[in-house]
Amino acid sequence: MSDNPIPMPAPGQPRKRNVFDVIEALTASKEDAAPAKNILVRVDFNVPMNSEGEITDDSRIRGALPSINAIVNAKCNAILVSHMGRPKLVQKGEDNSETREQRKTLSLKPVADKLSQLIGKDVLFAEDCLGAPAETAVGTLPKEGGGILLLENLRFYKQEEKNEEKFASSLASYADG
Repeated sequence: MSDNPIPMPAPGQPRKRNVFDVIEALTASKEDAAPAKNILVRVDFNVPMNSEGEITDDSRIRGALPSINAIVNAKCNAILVSHMGRPKLVQKGEDNSETREQRKTLSLKPVADKLSQLIGKDVLFAEDCLGAPAETAVGTLPKEGGGILLLENLRFYKQEEKNEEKFASSLASYADG
């Protein structure tokens, strides 16, 4: 039995690339003294929460653990991105009490806390997925690898739903390779 938690395809079906393929490609040329690679991973952390902001079903977070652990165990850093809900008010860019409340309600911060609890190590959290907060957080990832960073809700930017190339390129710039 393999240590690979990714299931193999049915006989006759092509095998899809998975996190192990990415790790192998990134670390194959890595010298021992080279800094750890940062791997950007889109995860589905759109989890249900109650009115107190507590996660009521963490199965989506648990589902991402094998990939996150594979990255960390390969001495790389995992930069996780996800969306939560449909923050239409936040996307409009207004600054009022309703918008601030929606931002608080749809923040991924409780997910970072839950992930930290489930994985048994600190999970860094960037209060924005773009700009200085994200860049600073990426810069604090350990040079020896093994770090985990969750960026704030991608859907706070309407460009995410529109699949805008500039938005995607900004996110991709945080990763290596």
